[in-house]
Amino acid sequence: MKVITIFGTRPEMIKLWSTMKMLDELNFEHIMVHTGQNFTPELKDFFFTDLKLRKPDYQLEIDTSSYAKEVADVIVKCDDLFEKVKPDALLILGDTFSGLSVMPAAQRGIRSFHMEAGLRAWDARMPEQRNRKLIDHAATINLPFNQYHRENLMREGIHPSKIFVSGNPTFEVIRAFLPEIEKCDVLKRLSLSEKGYVLVTAHRSENVDNPTYLNAIIGALGEIHKRFKKDVIYPMHPRTQSKLKGVDIPKGVQIMNPLGFYDFNRLYQQAFCVLSDSGTAPEEAYFWKVPCVSLRMTTERPESVEGGAHIVAGMDQKNIVESVETVTSLGWYGRYSLEENFSPAAVVVNVMRSQITNFF
Repeated sequence: MKVITIFGTRPEMIKLWSTMKMLDELNFEHIMVHTGQNFTPELKDFFFTDLKLRKPDYQLEIDTSSYAKEVADVIVKCDDLFEKVKPDALLILGDTFSGLSVMPAAQRGIRSFHMEAGLRAWDARMPEQRNRKLIDHAATINLPFNQYHRENLMREGIHPSKIFVSGNPTFEVIRAFLPEIEKCDVLKRLSLSEKGYVLVTAHRSENVDNPTYLNAIIGALGEIHKRFKKDVIYPMHPRTQSKLKGVDIPKGVQIMNPLGFYDFNRLYQQAFCVLSDSGTAPEEAYFWKVPCVSLRMTTERPESVEGGAHIVAGMDQKNIVESVETVTSLGWYGRYSLEENFSPAAVVVNVMRSQITNFF
């Protein structure tokens, strides 16, 4: 049984980790494909090393110079690869351009399995929002993480027989690497104290390409440093750094290059609060029991808002600062535990095995 897994971004690598390891260990011919999206060569190597992942079988090096070229290159190169390796099934996760490999797979009759299906932020500005509907409706089987996302799929007419709730693999990965994360000395290297800093990740094009929004974020970080007497740590993508020319960085805000898996999660674990425009950040902060503020207008994770650990602040400087005040004053209302003995990877692999066997 030949399964091809296609991924390209940091969150995809992390959330696919346990499933890819299981496919390698069981009776599958497993082909790993990296598209090269959102990674410098150095950062890509960091993550393969930290996650103890074998090197991918294929590196596609997708052209990311424009939206149109990226979409076209994913579809053409993945279609060429399908012709070459002739897989029985495709495994994808999420809503980035890597997931658009489902389109040529569907055209060729290759069964596709989509993890993290059913996310909806209701924000048409986001490329991911457009990708989500395309991928969900083209996939053979959708594997949402929870009931919220399952209901989104059903409201759009996807039949329940094509939907299997897998659970969220993030905590499974964190649990596997918890000893390495807790031994990580990044706080010492950065001269930080536990709960003595705010961690920031903001890179979305609709934010950093908008000078008003980018200035609001940077201004809010300076105010947060002054009000809460906390350091502000901002690992930043090179593309975002290029947008800061001419922008004054406030005192107390430390901008640095992106970090590896252990460093990043250790910073998450001990942060006073996390500010991010990432869709994944509320999940990671939720598992670490760290308050989270979304630098967004909408969220695809309503469950973390209902859990009391996540606030959607919008892009107004004052609202961002006040949201930090609010979310750090609420106390912890999270429902997840790192001690849960549950394997989303096993769910995914069992679904794949049964569906592929039944198909043939």
